Amino acid sequence: MTYDVAIIGGGPSGSTCAAILKKYAPSLDVAIFERELFPRDHIGESLLPPISSILEEMGCWDEIEAAGFPIKVGATYRWGRHPELWDFDFVPKKQFRNEPRPAKLEGQRRLTSFQVDRSLYDKILLDKVAAIGCKVRQGTKVNRVEAKDGRIDSLELDSGEKVIARYYVDASGNSGILRRSLDIECRYPSTLKNIAIYDYWQNADWAVEIGVGGTRIQVLSLGYGWIWFIPIGPTRTSIGLVIPVDYFKSSGKKA
Repeated sequence: MTYDVAIIGGGPSGSTCAAILKKYAPSLDVAIFERELFPRDHIGESLLPPISSILEEMGCWDEIEAAGFPIKVGATYRWGRHPELWDFDFVPKKQFRNEPRPAKLEGQRRLTSFQVDRSLYDKILLDKVAAIGCKVRQGTKVNRVEAKDGRIDSLELDSGEKVIARYYVDASGNSGILRRSLDIECRYPSTLKNIAIYDYWQNADWAVEIGVGGTRIQVLSLGYGWIWFIPIGPTRTSIGLVIPVDYFKSSGKKA
């Protein structure tokens, strides 16, 4: 199989890359190889406002807005040794207007963002790039990268097929398929060596509701780590605990 661009990973980074390439160079033959079958759960559910303009550029805004994800107006923190809660808002609460949804990306919606259910969000993006002409292979793992002298020659899939491209893009996240194959070192600050333990809850009450579908994420410091509380849909909430790896190992607990 030969393509202009071969992208490893069908998450938001891979889908975004593919959509932008096809938008501005529609003649390109672009393929995405994703090891999982969508939908699948994934953390990283709280987005920032600049992403909305990227969704519009990709041609995905209407589909994402129609999914009914909570509008992220800001965040509420309890951090450090201080018990007081404090907020920051992308749009001051008193200025946030009740507006019907789904809505266009205009006015105050350019200043806000989403809290998304990644099982649905990622599928919407991947389905979109397939619809605009990208080749999407789900349930397809890249088993081996053939490289020589720092140059990638091809990819070998778990099916035994070989992929040759003019350009290769690594959108595999922490797996770092191409980076590891090329022996490129990655240094992780010790303060960022954490793990996350999380689950999804149904019908948890939102801490705050702002306008139509608006809320804040909740981030609470515990001293040894921190908890997130992120409503990602009308009835589904992501709740997770982030702690240092060393603290987890010393606790004697098992994941």
